[in-house]
Amino acid sequence: MQITVIVISLSSKECESAFVLMVQNELEQWLLFLQLWREEKYFECHEVLELLWLNAKGNARWRYQGLIHCAVALHHLQQENWFGMARQWLRAAAKLSHLSTDELDSDCKEIWSQTSLNVEAATGKLSQLEREKLQRLYARLQKHHPFKTHNATGRIFL
Repeated sequence: MQITVIVISLSSKECESAFVLMVQNELEQWLLFLQLWREEKYFECHEVLELLWLNAKGNARWRYQGLIHCAVALHHLQQENWFGMARQWLRAAAKLSHLSTDELDSDCKEIWSQTSLNVEAATGKLSQLEREKLQRLYARLQKHHPFKTHNATGRIFL
């Protein structure tokens, strides 16, 4: 196996241009994600957000991961995979609950709210065994990163 390493030297002006292009691409990707979300193309949402997540740093990574889990949860809902939906929702809660309200813009808050309402409406379709598995997952996630899974009325619905 041969590995080739290419080193590119950029001037400060070229670096600045590359940064502007990256920011533009990030904005374009975000706008594409929002468009796909409105069209309920959740699998595609996941793909677009993964590109953003891979390049994100700090709390932005948590934000994108949480939104990826929201998209996958609603994709599972479309496929009538109730357990997969609830499992992804728990993972989204674990990621997004660590962010301050300042770190979640109105789009993120709306996506989280919409996902939570959809999950809440579908949890009645979970079997008792699935609920028990979700409780164990909840306990494992809580051990590493305590978080809340309350809806707008303050009720835990898993």
